[in-house]
Amino acid sequence: MNRDFNNLDIQTARAYMSAMLDIYQEMLSQGIFNPGKRPGIFKPKVSLHELNDELTLLVEIPELDKNREVSVTLGGHILHLRGVMQRNGKPVPFQRQVLLPASNMYKEKSATYQNGFLEVRLVKDGQVKPREVKVNF
Repeated sequence: MNRDFNNLDIQTARAYMSAMLDIYQEMLSQGIFNPGKRPGIFKPKVSLHELNDELTLLVEIPELDKNREVSVTLGGHILHLRGVMQRNGKPVPFQRQVLLPASNMYKEKSATYQNGFLEVRLVKDGQVKPREVKVNF
């Protein structure tokens, strides 16, 4: 996947920076940078694969119980993953925010859990197009 930040228009760059700031503020509010504040939150590994008009995320979540709640939410260019997994027979909450490429908009296609991996498939829903804004004097 190519993330060429040098060729972003100002509107897309601002949207991308705003999304990153939202993730950072959420992480601060939830104590992710202070392990003593929120012990036991698991942050699963994520790999991102882009092929043609589809984006696939593979999320490594061992011992996910099908009776536990799992949430996959797509908001703008951020995919939020939350839920509870089992570790040594005890429930352990997990969460992860994934910043998606800013050059495209996405919509959900499917999410499947199998053999310790959550596979989330998204399809491109059009290019983010720069729009000119007329300046009034």
